Amino acid sequence: MSATGKPAADARALARDHTQAAIDALVSVVNDTDASPSARTSAAEALLNRGWGRSASVTHQNMQDDFADILADAAAIRAARGHTGEHDDGRPAAADRGVGGKAAAVRH
Repeated sequence: MSATGKPAADARALARDHTQAAIDALVSVVNDTDASPSARTSAAEALLNRGWGRSASVTHQNMQDDFADILADAAAIRAARGHTGEHDDGRPAAADRGVGGKAAAVRH
């Protein structure tokens, strides 16, 4: 990155170019009755949080909450792309281990 921060700004601009596609993917997950309830809920939360902000009842934020949100957003994106999070033999994929367990417990 240059001292002016130009590459970061360029990356932000490129990412913003895909805002509509990202929103469409989240809406698709919310409406997909074949998606897991957790993926649908995560996608709905992502849409509501981006559209309306987080609820006023959330008074503090910590790194565990941030990480759980990132995992939930990643799960919604994987679901939108049709990834099941499993290998052909049913074993969980490496990137998905623990997402439903500890991360879910941290969130709630």
